[in-house]
Amino acid sequence: MFLLHSSSLERARSRGIQITVQVAFGVLLMAILAFTLLPVHLPDNAAGGDKIQHLTAFMVLTLLGLFGWPTRAVDFVVGLTLLGAGIEVVQSVVGRDMQLSDWIADFFGVLIGLILASLARRASRLRR
Repeated sequence: MFLLHSSSLERARSRGIQITVQVAFGVLLMAILAFTLLPVHLPDNAAGGDKIQHLTAFMVLTLLGLFGWPTRAVDFVVGLTLLGAGIEVVQSVVGRDMQLSDWIADFFGVLIGLILASLARRASRLRR
């Protein structure tokens, strides 16, 4: 009979969660690219609504990226910040509006995601 030690089970569970988070990151990234680069304008529900959408999308992307690939924090912060800028440039090519304020909202989403991930890691270390 083959028995796994509790540490082996914990590592397997942790790896399964990490893979799930990585898949969620990929799905969300594809959805964001589709919604931001298709030449279709989606109505905003309220004034500034699209800025909240930008901030939230990039905050969640950052959180998923940092928890999915914990040793690549700098890559995700820089990469997602550049992605936000790149989306704005490409939007001007596909007939959408390029707005600096959208990129700023993306940047603040990345920053908030970084802060939240840092706080979550610190809280996790304190519980151990």
